[in-house]
Formats: sequence, structure tokens, C-alpha cells
Amino acid sequence: TGESELNAVLQQIADAADTLDVHARPLWLDPIPARITVDALKEACDEERAPGSYPILLGLTDDPGRQRQFPFVVDLANTGNIMLYGSPSSGVDGLLASALYGLVSDFGPKDLGVYIVDFDTGMLSCFAAFPQCGGVVLAGEEERLINLFRLLENEVDTRRRALAQAGLTFDDYL
Repeated sequence: TGESELNAVLQQIADAADTLDVHARPLWLDPIPARITVDALKEACDEERAPGSYPILLGLTDDPGRQRQFPFVVDLANTGNIMLYGSPSSGVDGLLASALYGLVSDFGPKDLGVYIVDFDTGMLSCFAAFPQCGGVVLAGEEERLINLFRLLENEVDTRRRALAQAGLTFDDYL
């Protein structure tokens, strides 16, 4: 038939495996999609939210050495500060928008309050419509930025005094 002996043997092995419904496990997982919606991330995350936690789903992690893919979650209550940075068109704006959307869709205005400073394209101004958003300051709005920082300083001082009067620390507050 012109088929090599090796190919004939391999075909016999493949036919036998099909008959027995025995198949090799793939060597690697499917690639992570280029675009993932926040809702798809939520479906992939099977963890229950612990009381007092503020998890943000930021994406999928690919761990090829362990043959697994899992949601990349950052808990704001336990992580502390986070810095996002990147060059223009690197996706930082989209990542931040996804994180904010995840937060405002998971937490109501009694549990979450955000103020946004967007010195880039203004893409984040759409969050001004959410009740959790106290305001969005855009590039060139110097007076609004000064007022926002004044408001935040006053709020920190008010909370610090209230905690001190109650004999509590910030860790107690969390």
C-alpha cells in the first residue's frame, strides 16, 4: 500500500485505543483567550467570598507546569496597596476598568465607595453613573482634584479620631 511499517503499527494502536475508548491526555491546556469578560471570570471562580474580604478578579493565571488555569484574585482587604502601570496601549486601563466593574457589580454602595482619578483617556468616567462612585476627576480638573484630596484627608482624620476614641486600631476596623 506504500504505507510504512511504522505508520501501519501506529494506525493499529490508534484504532485499538478508539475501540477501547482510551486516549492520551493533552500535553497542554488550551491557550487563555485573548479577551475574557468579567462575568466569565466570575464563572471560573468557585471560591466563596470570605466575610471582610474585597476580592478583585483580574484575569486568568496559566500554570503550565501544573497543567492548570485559575482566576487571578487580589483581595484588597488583605493585600494592601496595589500599583498598576504600563506603557500606552498596554491594557492597564482595561484591567483597571474590569477590576472596577467587578467591584461595583459585587458590592453595593453601603460596602464600597470609590473615587476615580483618570488622567488618561477619560475611559473610566463611565463609572460616575454607579452609586458606589463618589466622583471621577479627569485631566485638567485641578480644582476638583484638590477638593478630592481635601475630602479624603478629612475622612481619614475623622475615621482616625473615631477609632482612637473607641480604643481601636485600623486593623481592628478591618
